[in-house]
Amino acid sequence: MVFNIDLDSLTGTIIGIAGALSVIGTVLVYGNKKLYSPCKLFFKDIKSNLEDLSLLKEDTKWLKGQFQPNGGTSMSDSLRRIELRQAINEGRHRSLISILKIVMFETNKTGRLDWVSKSFCDLTGKITEELIDNNWLNIIIEEHREKVWEEWNDAINQKREFHMKFKILTSDGKHCLIICRTHFVFGPNSEIVGYIGIIEKLMAV
Repeated sequence: MVFNIDLDSLTGTIIGIAGALSVIGTVLVYGNKKLYSPCKLFFKDIKSNLEDLSLLKEDTKWLKGQFQPNGGTSMSDSLRRIELRQAINEGRHRSLISILKIVMFETNKTGRLDWVSKSFCDLTGKITEELIDNNWLNIIIEEHREKVWEEWNDAINQKREFHMKFKILTSDGKHCLIICRTHFVFGPNSEIVGYIGIIEKLMAV
């Protein structure tokens, strides 16, 4: 909201008001010398406020500049560099997972999948959109699905890691016994922000 204020107009308005009050004050003081000291203090306060407003105007101008790219030294440029490094690191991480053919997934803090590895898609014959959120439950064989869902929710609600064996349907239509393990992902304040899960194939049935 601060950036929507036109400080030039506001300063002009206050100066105009101060000028009008000055005229009124002069008339009053001329007619009553007892008012001289209070009026003097009053106009001194106005002058001080105007000086503060001028400093605020300069600070606002500087702050606006920090949120505009200027070739490398602004806050905006610094944030862009951080985001670029983060994207590069994430890309390397996921490329390595793909090369090593790791069946892996990531979730948010509520346990909803928001990313799966290529090997996860290859194993199940599903595309990413068919596995993210809670759609991954559809690959679990019907006899195990309810039990897995209950254990998954218990782990999320109790803020503990998930570790369980169950069977899923693979891309060739067979049942495959797997073991699924999750590990915490912590934020900057050591709070849980999500989970990383790894699936290991035990045997195909």
